[in-house]
Amino acid sequence: MILEELSIYDAKWREIAMRICNDYDLAQDLVQLMYLKLMNRTKFNDYFITITLRNLFIDLKRKQKDIRLEELHYVIDHTTNFEPDDKQQKLLEEFERLDWVSKELLLEKSTGKSYRQIQKEFNINYGFSFRQVKKAKEQILKNVKKGEKQKTNVLKSTKNGKHNKA
Repeated sequence: MILEELSIYDAKWREIAMRICNDYDLAQDLVQLMYLKLMNRTKFNDYFITITLRNLFIDLKRKQKDIRLEELHYVIDHTTNFEPDDKQQKLLEEFERLDWVSKELLLEKSTGKSYRQIQKEFNINYGFSFRQVKKAKEQILKNVKKGEKQKTNVLKSTKNGKHNKA
């Protein structure tokens, strides 16, 4: 069975994953995803495993960066009771920092309305509504990324500090 063969080199795959992402927990997740992905294959080699792990890492990073309007609507919709996770909380905070026009247009777009419907409902220019929504999404994404980058830098400096004491 392919999984038995793969598991023989488990430590090697985890080391490769660690070199790819430089995060222990993420490396463990990548290896588990790799096992699931390769479960039905008949052959493998080191290069193929490395490429698979790298592609899984890239896919995960893309998904983390992607802000969907549906997710924003879910976060902003106060009719449902839920406890936001870190990403949702950051989205909500960044949404609250937007000007009221951008908030309204982004909310309308997140409910599934087209730009034409928004144009008619609010009696505004089609291009204006498109640009405002695009600009608002970009601003939220930029600030979320900036916050993640600062968090990563703090974690790295904390890790470096621990290593220096040892």
